[in-house]
Amino acid sequence: MVKSVSFSPDDRWLAAGCAELRPQGEKGVHQMRASEVRLWDLESGAVIGALAREAAPSVIQQVAFSPDGHRLIVHRYREEQNDAEVWDRTSGERLQSFPGAGGAQGVL
Repeated sequence: MVKSVSFSPDDRWLAAGCAELRPQGEKGVHQMRASEVRLWDLESGAVIGALAREAAPSVIQQVAFSPDGHRLIVHRYREEQNDAEVWDRTSGERLQSFPGAGGAQGVL
C-alpha cells in the first residue's frame, strides 16, 4: 500500500511511503506489518533503493524531500504514536528522530 509520495525539488527522484499489509480474518481486515520509503530514479524508472525500513507494524503517513533534495522527512505512525524522522537520501542513514511529533495529519 502506498500512503504518500513526494517528488524531489529537481524532479530527479520519487519517494513513496509504502506499507505491507497482512489479511486478517474473513471480512477483509488488514493488519499493518512493515513499512519503508522506496526511491525511484525518474529518468530511468528504476527503483534505486529503500530507506526507513521497519519490520515492526507501522505505516508511513507522509514523506517529503528537503529543499536541497538530500534528505527525506518521514511521518510514521506506529502503535498509537506519530513519529517524525529525518533520513539521508544517499546513505540511507537515519539522521534524527522525533518520537511523538505531531498529530495524525499535518506533521510535514
